[in-house]
Amino acid sequence: MTLTSIASDTLHGFMPPADPASGKITAAAAEYYTLNGTLCTATFKIKEDAAYGEYQIGLTDVILADDDKPFDVDVTAGKVTVSAAGADDLENGYSVFMDSDKTVAAGADVDVAVGIAGQGEGFDKYTNYEMTFTYDAEKLQFKGVTGLSEGDEVKAEETAGTITVCKYGTEQISSATGTAFTLQFTAKGSGSAAVKCTGAGIGNKGTIEAGDEITAHLLDDTTVITVAAPEEYAVSISTGDFDAEVTGAGTATAGQDYTFTVSDPYYDYTFAATVGGVTVTPSGPDENGAYTIPGSAVSGPISITLTEMTPKTYTVSVKNADGETVQPSTVDVALPEGVPTYKTDYAFTVSKAEGYVYAVSAKIGDEAVTLEPVENEETHTVTYTIAGADIKGDVVITVVKTEAQDVTVEFEGTGKEKVVGGTIKTAKEGQDFSFTVTQDTEHYDYSVTAARGDESVPVTAGENGAYTIAAAYITAGETPITVTVNETRNYHLQVLGSEYVKMDDSVGVLVRVTGALFEGEDIVWDSIAGGEASNEAWHFSWSTAETYKAGFEGDVDGVWCRVLFAGDSGSINSSVDYWKRYHIKVSTGNQALDYNYNVNLSEGGVDTNDAQLVWNMYNATYDQVPVNTDQVMQTKFLLADTNQDMVLNVLDSSAIVNYIINGQ
Repeated sequence: MTLTSIASDTLHGFMPPADPASGKITAAAAEYYTLNGTLCTATFKIKEDAAYGEYQIGLTDVILADDDKPFDVDVTAGKVTVSAAGADDLENGYSVFMDSDKTVAAGADVDVAVGIAGQGEGFDKYTNYEMTFTYDAEKLQFKGVTGLSEGDEVKAEETAGTITVCKYGTEQISSATGTAFTLQFTAKGSGSAAVKCTGAGIGNKGTIEAGDEITAHLLDDTTVITVAAPEEYAVSISTGDFDAEVTGAGTATAGQDYTFTVSDPYYDYTFAATVGGVTVTPSGPDENGAYTIPGSAVSGPISITLTEMTPKTYTVSVKNADGETVQPSTVDVALPEGVPTYKTDYAFTVSKAEGYVYAVSAKIGDEAVTLEPVENEETHTVTYTIAGADIKGDVVITVVKTEAQDVTVEFEGTGKEKVVGGTIKTAKEGQDFSFTVTQDTEHYDYSVTAARGDESVPVTAGENGAYTIAAAYITAGETPITVTVNETRNYHLQVLGSEYVKMDDSVGVLVRVTGALFEGEDIVWDSIAGGEASNEAWHFSWSTAETYKAGFEGDVDGVWCRVLFAGDSGSINSSVDYWKRYHIKVSTGNQALDYNYNVNLSEGGVDTNDAQLVWNMYNATYDQVPVNTDQVMQTKFLLADTNQDMVLNVLDSSAIVNYIINGQ
């Protein structure tokens, strides 16, 4: 309502209204001339957008006096009724009218009243209705319907921006000033949003069966809700010296909940928070680790500071094989002092009784956790540790204790007879099983594997042919563990080459081979490839030459040597590789070389002819070493290295001369 004028013929010295816009009128009179009658008249105009209903106009702070003596005044309030329409606007039957337009902030709740008016005989009351409404679902969220009479049966359904409200039951008065019910919404987006009645059927028969309701007139079918964008406030979050991550939006919206989360929910956190400088206490955490400052408190800038974080603690219980919670000692478990705590390793022990096996597991919630066992062989206790990072709930330890059973272990393979103690053994469930294989590692390689049915069983090798299968794999069952021991002959041959003597157009290469052989076995050189056949293989043993063993590892029985010729010194490696791959074999027969300076193998013994022959060799008189026709020539080339330094040169001739001069 708007004040338009104040008129009076009886008041003198009347002051005009001080602040009509505030809804208050202040007036004063210096004197009056009547005891009974109208002092003044205030005239109002009803605003066009006024909501339908009753509005009160009252008098306050009235002071009347006679001869400056005040006396009591009875103040009677008056009411002004604003109707949905004048009588001339209503049509016979029922009419539906919507609430006046409204302006709200985003995030705020807003009510939209719906009224039912009746015109004509029989339409002054109603018992049932069915109405449909549409609304802007992007800007409004439907909450529900209120204001219905007790005893009504009501159905309110909402789908995709459409609301259907049905009622039957108690009798209501059809009034242009009343409210039949109220639709409730929450504003969630800025801009204009219309709530519109698209159809209404109303009756007075206590039923809403089809055909019984009367179609109502839509006198005012739309309420426009203007959603103003809410104010935004800055948010600052500090974790201080704590190693934590707190996440939240950089701004908060006035009137809306502000939520922030912590990255690790397994701590208890304490926060100090203020809104506009006023201390508030965030609620939480919820099941997702989120904390909330309620929207009713969001009215200014927000400051959040982490002041304390403490790892969460949990309970621990022990269960037996039947899933019953028991005292730890009944299944030989000892728990530490204190309780499981997040980020702190938790260790408990199991004292293994002789003749029993233990299956130990643990869960946190519904998730199995990894246990790290460490056994003390002296005390027969096993310590199990749960990593602190896994402790995120109550701990349940399960121990299944049973009598140990015998487990059969059978041996097979080419080396099974080398197993000490026979090829069938008995292991004890839950205990390590060890066995020994007598090995000749100089001449054989050994492989040891194990399986149980189709499942592989790990075998750990120790020293001197000892092997162990861990207790975890020695479990009860009818299927035996099968251990396969294979023994394979391996000659462990090593081949090296070096420049032995320099010729005019080629290089004489000394090829050396070492390896451990059985008695009667020897390294032999097969014939040179190229189609020429030979009935003889070349066997040269340098077993008495210690210097020729240089560069070889391990205990060797001898060094087998041969001289061959390569195109140049750069071809040495390829020549050695060629002989290694194609011409080195193991056979029988051995020709040991006697380094006695008799290079030409003459019956007369050592003389200057031996020195001359060696001189001819290193001065390239010979350009090859016959392989298939002159075994002696190959032998002489080897014997020419009289000082056994693996190089044929002048020092070897000098050694013969010195031998002759000294009369040896």
